[in-house]
Amino acid sequence: MSTSIITRRAIQQAFETLVLRQDLATITVSDICAETGISRNTFYRYFHDKYELATWSLEQLIDRILLEGQDLSHSLLDGVVSYLSQNREFVRRVLRYTGQNSLREVLLERTRTLCLEHAANMRGQLLSQEDELAIEYASSGCVSMLLQWVTGDYDLSIAEISSLIERCYPSFLPK
Repeated sequence: MSTSIITRRAIQQAFETLVLRQDLATITVSDICAETGISRNTFYRYFHDKYELATWSLEQLIDRILLEGQDLSHSLLDGVVSYLSQNREFVRRVLRYTGQNSLREVLLERTRTLCLEHAANMRGQLLSQEDELAIEYASSGCVSMLLQWVTGDYDLSIAEISSLIERCYPSFLPK
């Protein structure tokens, strides 16, 4: 693994640790550098500011969620729900950030893109406008439901919330 990747991941880990201790709005680049044990120059070599780091970290989080979901014998959705459940406090804190490239925004875009690609692959043809709108609607609703479950006090198991979300999908979307 290259030094660049190792350094990025160390910065990301420090950032994730800080997010568990304080709100994103109060975290400074100096805090991240102190937690990582690097200079500000090193930080700025990899990230423009903490918001670029936050965006990159969220992308990495989504990638981990999707990778874990694909490695499981059950559905991708179960994998996503399981990951979010296991990392509930971190997800709750990250969701407090509602600016550009928020977790909600990134998760919605990834979900929509995955569903569009999967539906097009299943059909072997371009999707109709109606199908695309159905995917947009279902993606928004499912992500919203999932994030409400993570942040709320709902007494639903991973299997129950996965089943509920699956029932809201149009029939041609991945399960």
